[in-house]
Amino acid sequence: MVRLTTRIGKTTLEIEAPDMKTVCKASALIGAIPDKCGLCQSDEIHLTHKAPGGNDYYGVRCKKCGAEQNFHQRKEGGFYITAGDKFSIYDPDKAKADSPPPEDLY
Repeated sequence: MVRLTTRIGKTTLEIEAPDMKTVCKASALIGAIPDKCGLCQSDEIHLTHKAPGGNDYYGVRCKKCGAEQNFHQRKEGGFYITAGDKFSIYDPDKAKADSPPPEDLY
């Protein structure tokens, strides 16, 4: 068993995995997570999970301003963050306005 201790914001995480390969995969994701919120620069960020409509979403959230940065999920499992991902505050009204109109069913 291999263990890795690291931090996300002010939270200390201990990752335990069966081998170094798995620890490296986890460490790569954690290393890509910013140390501070991209909006307010607070270091009070933490891992999150939510399941609206039965769909699972994982990411990090700022405790100070509420901004979030979600992870992308691979089909075969695991998560990743891309260079263009940024913290943002979810606005349901804006999300509806950005959605394309439904297509005619007839």
